[in-house]
This record gives sequence, C-alpha cells and structure tokens, in this order.
Amino acid sequence: MRRVIYLLTATAAGASPPFASIVMRYPGVDEAQSREICEAGQLCVPASRILWEKIREHMPDAKTIVDVGANKGLVSAELLYQYAPSCGVDSASLRGEVKQYFEERGVNATPGGPCGAYHGRSPLFPDPSLCETSAVRVHSFEPNHHLVAMNRALNRARHVWRWHASAVSDFDGEAQFYTVWHEGSHLSRINTSDTVSVRVVRLDTWAKHHLARDADVDVLKIDAEGHDGATLAGAFHLFTARRIGLVIFEVPLQYPLHFGLHALLRDDDLLDFFEAVEMTCYVLGYNAHVLLSHGANRTLRLNGLRRKRSKCRQARNYACVNYRTRPALADALLRRSLAYTHFTLLRDNRTDDNLT
Repeated sequence: MRRVIYLLTATAAGASPPFASIVMRYPGVDEAQSREICEAGQLCVPASRILWEKIREHMPDAKTIVDVGANKGLVSAELLYQYAPSCGVDSASLRGEVKQYFEERGVNATPGGPCGAYHGRSPLFPDPSLCETSAVRVHSFEPNHHLVAMNRALNRARHVWRWHASAVSDFDGEAQFYTVWHEGSHLSRINTSDTVSVRVVRLDTWAKHHLARDADVDVLKIDAEGHDGATLAGAFHLFTARRIGLVIFEVPLQYPLHFGLHALLRDDDLLDFFEAVEMTCYVLGYNAHVLLSHGANRTLRLNGLRRKRSKCRQARNYACVNYRTRPALADALLRRSLAYTHFTLLRDNRTDDNLT
C-alpha cells in the first residue's frame, strides 16, 4: 500500500470519509503533480485569502492570534480584519500607510511584494465601541525595533493589537542579530552588517506568563527568516497540550531541532511529531490548491520541497491544523483535497485496482 501526497482543490462534494481511508489508498503523484507541488506554497492570492476566510468561517471563536516575524504587520492586519473588523484595520489600507511612512523617511522600499492576502481589500470604517469590547487579541512579535516603532505609531487598534519587540525561538535570553534594511524590513542572522542585541523568548514561556492556563493560541503564523523550526521547538509544550489550533510556517527548516527531550533530525521526524499531536499539514498553492501532507509519501514531503528549491526559488508555507480540537476547520480543508475528490469520484465505482 502506497502513501501519497494530494493537492487540495477548489471543489469537492459529499460527506467526508474517514481520514485514514483517504490518505492511504490512492496511487502516487505523477510528474505533472510534482511540478505543481514545486510551484505551490506561497501565501498568494487567491489561496491565502481562501485560507484566511476558511479560518474565520470554520474557527469563528478564535481569540488569540500570534504572528511571529510580523514585519510590516500585513498578515496581522489581515487576521485582525477577519476577527475584529470593527477595529477598522485591514491590510490594504495598512499597506498604504506603510508606503507613506517609508516615503516620508526616505526609505527606498516597497510595503509588500506581488503576493499576499493584503491585496484587494477595501478600507473599513471602525466602530470604536465594538473594538474596545472585543475579546480578540493579535500579538505581533518583531525583533526589528524600527518596524516595531512604525507599527506602534500606525496602530489604530491598540486594545486588540499588541506589538512585542522580541524574537521568538527555542530559548529565552538575548541574541545578536544583523540589521538588514532590505526593503526597510527585517533582522536576520545571515548578513555581515552591524549587529544589535535582541530579546528572545520561547512561546511556551510567553504563554505561561501572558495567557490563561486553559487559553489556546488559536492561530500561530511564523516567518522567522529561516529560523521557523526553532520557533516551533520553543512551542513544544503548547503543541503537546493541544493548545495550538493552526500553525503556519515556512520550509525548508534547519536541523537538528530539540522538541522537549526529543532531537528531530529531519523533516520526517517533524511530521511524525505533528501526527502525534493530532495535526494535519497542508501547503498552500496557486488557484486555491493546497498540498495535503498527513500520511503522504515522505520522499515528496518537506525534503522534496527542499530539493526543488533551486527551481522554485521560494520557501514554502505549511499550514497544520489540529483535527481533534478544530475538527470543522480540518474537515473544511480536507474537503478541498484531491484525495477527497478521488474518494467522491470512486465512491460508487471502486475496484481493487483503484485502491492499490
């Protein structure tokens, strides 16, 4: 029996079958699908917008959103738009404010690239009274103090949108980061320019001090400039306690990673960990396609994406959802899978050959 990768597609109908019966039964991906996998994974329209809207539709009660590596705040603003629209923050209008901020300070930069969920949004009209009473909290972590200062100055929803001048990793303390004013954007540890001391915190530590003991991180987005794996490792206890509903991060990752007492040496180990904590992983693609990874052929998983990176030229974005604590969202994503489409097509006309 072969375990394979499937693409999430735009349409699928009928009742959802048992998850294991889907991912374990159908033939492997062909070369054309492999090429599509290579091109998949960016947070681009329309896939990103569909993801955000699916999150809002099928996880409507989310209260705590954490954005690690928030940069210019555009993804944070998109999620704030989804969960607290009365605050009058949306990523399209924020993009214009960031552009003006850069221009006034002579920063030769653009507020965002050609892809992103922040395109096409219309400005909103705030309702301060509703915003002030909202239980939603968006926590944006950014180590670049210039960007934190900018976002705090532009923040019109301080009650719900909190900015933290900190990096997030697998240890607590401080680290030396190189300053990179590449498009006025981020700090990293891969350049040779001037360094700056940055506070570093684990998400487990932050949650212990700032969240109620029974509170979840409903949405966790990570863009840590190549250190996404360390950020994941620093949330080990949150993951094992099933307190993270959805996590979005970039691959390829750097190994080894230390998850509690376990040393993860490769992508397979990480996906085994996610399976153990009842999470199913997907990769965003173009035209609302997403790659389903849970139970898939390991040779085409994260390692496969890494091997293709020289052709794809972009890191891939993974989205992993806890199917035990967020079953509605997990089912909604599963219903877009090619595996699900195959199931509905073959449901009434199966043969042994179809299922080998």
